Amino acid sequence: MEVWRPVVGHEQAYAVSDQGNVRSIDRVIIDALGRRRRLRGQPLAPIVSPPPYLSVNIGRGNPRMIHVLVLETFVGPRPSPKHDGCHDDGNYQRNALTNLRWDTRQANSLDTVRHGRNRLAAQQRCKRGHLLAEPNLVACLLAKGWRGCLACNRADANVRHHPELNMQTQADLHYARLMDLPRQDADWRPGLDGKLRH
Repeated sequence: MEVWRPVVGHEQAYAVSDQGNVRSIDRVIIDALGRRRRLRGQPLAPIVSPPPYLSVNIGRGNPRMIHVLVLETFVGPRPSPKHDGCHDDGNYQRNALTNLRWDTRQANSLDTVRHGRNRLAAQQRCKRGHLLAEPNLVACLLAKGWRGCLACNRADANVRHHPELNMQTQADLHYARLMDLPRQDADWRPGLDGKLRH
């Protein structure tokens, strides 16, 4: 059964349910001419703003994200400015209380990895065409759920100290070494000019 509670800060005018629905409530207002008018409550139509979240206007020109309204009303205030309202199943349109929680921004980012929505985690190749797979992954990024190209990372360090080097060539050499790709000489190493030395 759907449970309704008053919206925090707007208790006399709006209510939100544990299923993520928002409505205005029956109330009496004083109009511009000083007359008392009875307003009948009605459901508020959600809008996608900011994408991909659903929001409703609480009063005039006051859009509020529905998942935040549900959490503030049923769980309590945001624990800190560094906490976000998180959707457990990754569906930002489903604002039922059972699908929501307050959590850190880092946990919210890891949720996108878990749900397969993180662009960096879903990437198969880096911008220089190297396969993002072990052992060509940056360990500190991998711990955060992202995949970064270790070959490009190492090449970037080379090029920073030696600007005359070609980034693509250096990255390709590091990639070949990391992935143990076939090479003509077993004792090769990249030189400063980007050519193989043996």
